[in-house]
Amino acid sequence: MDMLAVLAGVMPDLPTVQIGERVETPYGPAYGPPTSVTAYVEARRRRVLDLDGVEALSETTVYAPTGTECGQGARLTLPGGQATTVIAVRVHHGAGAPTPDHVEIVCQ
Repeated sequence: MDMLAVLAGVMPDLPTVQIGERVETPYGPAYGPPTSVTAYVEARRRRVLDLDGVEALSETTVYAPTGTECGQGARLTLPGGQATTVIAVRVHHGAGAPTPDHVEIVCQ
């Protein structure tokens, strides 16, 4: 079951976020061309662990369709135009159970 399909039935105007993957260059980090993804954006402050197990403060969580490619450190531009950095990415699937499959993108 695709979580975004479920949400689209309740919230037909889901926003689009832009994801630009972080690329290391000799001059420091840069970001690749952004990819548009329709997602559910939740603005809520909470403490989370990043992929290295370090505690961080998250202001925004984005729920995207399965298959969304996004790595830690990527730049994510929210519908209002503000940019944030990805802290962690978690893939949730029900392994065949009737639960909503999605990618959880935790941002600063």
